[in-house]
Amino acid sequence: MRLARNSSGWVVIILAWQALTTWGLVSSFLFPSPLDLVEATVELLLDGSLVRHVGASIERVLVGFAIAAIVGVSLGVLLGWSRLVSDILRPVVEALRPIPPIAWTPIAILWFGIGNAPSYFLVFIGAVFPIFVNSFAAVRNVDRNQINAALCLGARPALLIRDVLVPASLPVIFPGLRIGLSVGWMCVVAA
Repeated sequence: MRLARNSSGWVVIILAWQALTTWGLVSSFLFPSPLDLVEATVELLLDGSLVRHVGASIERVLVGFAIAAIVGVSLGVLLGWSRLVSDILRPVVEALRPIPPIAWTPIAILWFGIGNAPSYFLVFIGAVFPIFVNSFAAVRNVDRNQINAALCLGARPALLIRDVLVPASLPVIFPGLRIGLSVGWMCVVAA
C-alpha cells in the first residue's frame, strides 16, 4: 500500500507527460515522450553503447572520488591535528573551496588535455572539499579526554592519529565521503 502511495505521484507525472506529447501540446522533438525514451533506452542497450558509456562514467567517478577521499581525509586529519599546518594551508584551501567545480573545466582541459584525466580532476575537485571539511571538523572536535588518555599511556603522534583521532572521527568523516560522492556524480555530467 505504501509503495503505491509513494509511486502514485510519479505515475501521474509520467502519464501527464505522455499525454502532453501525444496531443502535441509539447514538442516531442524538444521533450520526447516517456515511450520514446523507453524505445531509445532499449535500442542503446541492444547495441551496447549505453552500458559502455555508463561504465565510463562510473570509472570517472570512482577514480576521481578515490583520489578525493585519500587527499581530503589526509589533508583534513593533518590540518585538524596540526595548528601550524592549518594556519599555513587552510587559507589556500578556503580560497579554492568556493570555486564551483564547473569553473575548473577550462583549466582541467589546459592542464590535462582531452580524455579521462580532466574528468577525473573535475570529480576530484567537486568531491575533495566536502570530504576535507568534514574530516577537518571531525578531528578538531575529538574529545580532548580521549587524546589526553592516549598521551598519558605513552602514545606517540602516529599512534595517536591512527588509533584515537581517525576512529573517533569516522562518524563525521563518513557523511563527508557520502556528500563528496554525490557531488562527484554531479560533476561527471559536466566532465
